[in-house]
Amino acid sequence: MSADHLDRALRAADWFVNTQVLMEMPCWDANHGRLVYTHHIPTGATVLGLSWTQGRGIITLLQAYEATQKPEYLKAAIQAAEYIKHLQILDARSPRRFGAIREECPASWYVYPRDALEAGLGLTYLWRITRDDEYLYRARLFADWFVRVAMQPDGWTTAGVMLYQGDDHPNANRRSYCLGGGAYFFAYLFRITGDSAYLDRGFCPLAAYQLEHYVREDGVTMARARAERSAAGPDAGRYAGVSVNDDCCGINLLVAWKELGEEVYLDRSIRYGDWMMAEAGPVPGYAAAPLQALTLLELAAVSGERKYADFARDKLVPEFAARQVIGSGDRAAEGAFRGEDEPTHCYGPEGSHSEEFVNTRCTAYAANALFKLDGTVFGPYYSALNWQAERVPAPSAELLDPYSCGE
Repeated sequence: MSADHLDRALRAADWFVNTQVLMEMPCWDANHGRLVYTHHIPTGATVLGLSWTQGRGIITLLQAYEATQKPEYLKAAIQAAEYIKHLQILDARSPRRFGAIREECPASWYVYPRDALEAGLGLTYLWRITRDDEYLYRARLFADWFVRVAMQPDGWTTAGVMLYQGDDHPNANRRSYCLGGGAYFFAYLFRITGDSAYLDRGFCPLAAYQLEHYVREDGVTMARARAERSAAGPDAGRYAGVSVNDDCCGINLLVAWKELGEEVYLDRSIRYGDWMMAEAGPVPGYAAAPLQALTLLELAAVSGERKYADFARDKLVPEFAARQVIGSGDRAAEGAFRGEDEPTHCYGPEGSHSEEFVNTRCTAYAANALFKLDGTVFGPYYSALNWQAERVPAPSAELLDPYSCGE
């Protein structure tokens, strides 16, 4: 256990608290509860979050709440979930839309299923802490929508579901490896409800498809499905075709082993861990190092092999800890982690450098790895473990009110 690890993780959670949009007089704002997607420090340009941003913010905030029992963390998580509620469609007149969680805002006309899974995870985690059945009700509605509308006959989904245009839109014909990283949403619903349909119709086909089509024999997640890959030449390099930020697909392999007991998932996870440890230099990209760290820490806990945790602590944490904003006096950036892996011109001035940005992706991954290193709160966040861990004391009614922050 390290006080420094916990302190850094809590600073990251504080960033979510300090930058969350709230509806308070005189600024009545329909973005109430919305978190920051990415923030350009030099100019202050800020892009607000979307469905998955809310889910990953909730993950960080609930870890902080479990570690400290400070009410401001749970309050912010509840407010973040309120924005997810605004994204979810509860008009039952259209089966194609009923239960869906829109992508960015209530005006969005599409769902990216992988991103929406992260929002669904946020709802299940909040139910675990609060036992407020509204969160479980909404998570189940979304799960039903996902299976009914997004799932394809072969067990995967398209990259996007157009809520109004129909299936002739280009996004309806794309697929993405990253879907596997949210599949354990269905495993969590099974743990909560005992309803095996969540395994049979959701988790099992997704996990099996991920393993068959996107995971190499060495456990590495590939950006393209097996049938779509071209043969790599001898000089293609270590990362040719690899999804360096696997978007939690590695975690899903561990959940699959834990839930299904099929050794192939653990075997691939161990091979993946060994592959990550064979990297001598810095990991490419900004989000990959913290994600690899939290995956290796999870693998160490599942396998009992300390070498994975040691590598995460000694090699990977120094890489991303150096990018945490500390002592800046800038409320919009303090505690968050620098590094934007997406094209910077999308979120800031032309020519902006990636390390001029802080964002939810890096901050949530880094905070989770640091919480795992501290050990006070290990799972079930990005985890196959500890769903039934002892709960913190029941929150007060005022704390559970997502609108008690203003008039």
